[in-house]
Amino acid sequence: MDPGERPDGDLPFRQVAQHLPTPCWISDATGRIIWVNDAWLAYVGKDPEDLDREGLAVIHDPTALPEVRRRWAAARAAEEPDEMVFPLKGRDGAFRPFLTRVVPIRDGAGRVWRWFGTNTDISRQTQAEMRVRQTEAELRENEARLRLATEVAGVGVWEWRLDSNKMIYSPQARAICGFDPEGVVTYDMVVAATHPEDFPRTSAQAARALDPAVRDRSPYEYRIVRPDKEVRWVAAVGEAVFETGLEGRPEATRYVGTLIDVTARKLANDEIRESEHQLQIALRAGRMAAWRITPDGVIEPSPDLNRLIGLAPDARPTMEDLTPNYLPGELDRIAEAAAAARDRGERHFEVEYRYRRADGEVRWFNTRAEALVDEAGEAAGVVGIAMDVTDKKLSEERVRFLAREVDHRANNLMTVVESIIALSRGADEQELRDVLRGRVHALARTHQLLAESRWAGADLRRLASEELAPFSLGESTPRVRIEGPELLLSPANAQAVAMVLHELATNAAKYGALSCERGEVTVVWTVEPAGARIRWTETGGPPVSAPTRRGFGTSVIERALDGPAAGQVCVDWRAEGVACELLLPQP
Repeated sequence: MDPGERPDGDLPFRQVAQHLPTPCWISDATGRIIWVNDAWLAYVGKDPEDLDREGLAVIHDPTALPEVRRRWAAARAAEEPDEMVFPLKGRDGAFRPFLTRVVPIRDGAGRVWRWFGTNTDISRQTQAEMRVRQTEAELRENEARLRLATEVAGVGVWEWRLDSNKMIYSPQARAICGFDPEGVVTYDMVVAATHPEDFPRTSAQAARALDPAVRDRSPYEYRIVRPDKEVRWVAAVGEAVFETGLEGRPEATRYVGTLIDVTARKLANDEIRESEHQLQIALRAGRMAAWRITPDGVIEPSPDLNRLIGLAPDARPTMEDLTPNYLPGELDRIAEAAAAARDRGERHFEVEYRYRRADGEVRWFNTRAEALVDEAGEAAGVVGIAMDVTDKKLSEERVRFLAREVDHRANNLMTVVESIIALSRGADEQELRDVLRGRVHALARTHQLLAESRWAGADLRRLASEELAPFSLGESTPRVRIEGPELLLSPANAQAVAMVLHELATNAAKYGALSCERGEVTVVWTVEPAGARIRWTETGGPPVSAPTRRGFGTSVIERALDGPAAGQVCVDWRAEGVACELLLPQP
């Protein structure tokens, strides 16, 4: 190549070609290259002097060079434009395919004077074509597999063509979704068939699959709503098909996948999970936890066991961590129970022991354990259930205490009954019998309430309702109003209040508000800093006057809160109705 040759005729043409980004060159009529532009030199990475010295063969693939020379000679002989594809070596030593076009340049007499050539890098295009062919081959293979899956397992096949938003559903996929076997399936139909609550999740899955940086192919499950409103569960697997876009970047053009009805499996799994959930609830409600220790002494993770002993759910305690929290002598008792079971030839044992939780609280635990053995008869660890039985232990203590308390109260009760009999009066035998029966029943009802609460006390609302129910039974309009916050009375206060309410109700039924149709009784209580204040008020009854003699009923009312109750009673025999106020001191 003679870089100094610059005939005036082609100088302007060279000046234009010099600035083209595509490698260009000019040869004389014999095919000897006499000029190349900067883009050509930049690609091969050589100076004109290097090319003159080394020759152009160094930038050609030796296997393709003979054909290139043949085609180049044929073009010159025919004096016609031509194009061919062959590789050229770049400055990095890599061969890339180029589309080379040659055009003859003629002088004024029509003779070929020069040849102008361009070399266009088509490596990206070639790679894209290869990827397209590879993708098409993969698609054909996938389609074959999908057809086989459809035939064997009843799996539906679907395709979403993104450029046209067209949906293609196989017959099985149509049947699963309830679509018309012959009708057109549209994108809107697919959206409508997806359960509204699941559509955001399936849309997010599709977005991940269509993202070339992610290309998520994870299987997913969701609900569909068929045209007949039946809700079914389906499992889907989708894969996006990518092609190279105009800028050489991969773009998703199709989204293809499979669909299978998994409603039966889903319901079965839901039942299993619900059963496991109920088991966990039962374990927690019963303050129980399952645990397992491996043959090498490692405690397998158990959030429930951690909660039971006061640790964080994700804690990983070791035997060394737990051992110091057993109260003195408890580990020896556990070891003795296990040894006794082995001596009996049994693998399971049960033992109760005390344990100090992480928060310092001492609790009673019942553990039922079983030693595991493998197929070879070797030890395979221990499994068991631990249960918090502290309440049971305390209950047993309370039962023993209550047995003594009942004996004591029975003796006191007999004294109260004797006093009732001795002090009760009546105009005749029947009236005396009624008075005794009412007072003893009031006492019995109170003791029944106390017994139900294991002598811890009695609910005031229930106690008042029980006492006043016989005096308002059968009324179309309630004549007894009971109001107040929840209040648990001590045994002594409950017995005293029950007796007062009974005497007041009996007096109201005989002479006061409950002796006529218009009368009403209100029992209201409040809780104040000084204690509980209970108010009995009668209205709408006949005029009332204070009793002329002090009978047992009056004595019961006035002296009910003497002694253990340590309260106060104030009775106002108002003409418009009796008013009584009881003050029970704060415990």
